[in-house]
Amino acid sequence: MTKFALGLVAFSTLLASPALGANAEELSVPTPVDFRDVRTKTDAIIERLKTGAIEETITDVAKENPLLLERRSDLQSLINQFESVTQTYGAIEDCSPWEQSYKSRLRITTTYICQHRDSLIMWEFQTDRLSRGWIVSNLRFDGTF
Repeated sequence: MTKFALGLVAFSTLLASPALGANAEELSVPTPVDFRDVRTKTDAIIERLKTGAIEETITDVAKENPLLLERRSDLQSLINQFESVTQTYGAIEDCSPWEQSYKSRLRITTTYICQHRDSLIMWEFQTDRLSRGWIVSNLRFDGTF
């Protein structure tokens, strides 16, 4: 085959293949009950944070997940940073759920926008379904969302 013929075959194969960057097929989707159960869990955490019990709330969340407990210095840093945020911008006054997304039926991420006196802060919770139920696997907040 000549170079021209090989190029023609490659070009026609490219035209026949699916578009590059096409969306991947979703193989694992949470049920509506999964989304509800996760929201119930994360709504309760947000309600506790609104009371100002920052350290207790984050510590209790971490107690459910041995991997979070191993990251004690990261958790303490998160607690210290958020206490600083509340001293600077005021306590949480209100929170609104923003979105829920998922990586699979086993991991759902829930995000909230919380209003302080002088700023909005975004909280994000990654929750994983384990044999004992949904647990928080990661949590964070961000003022620049």
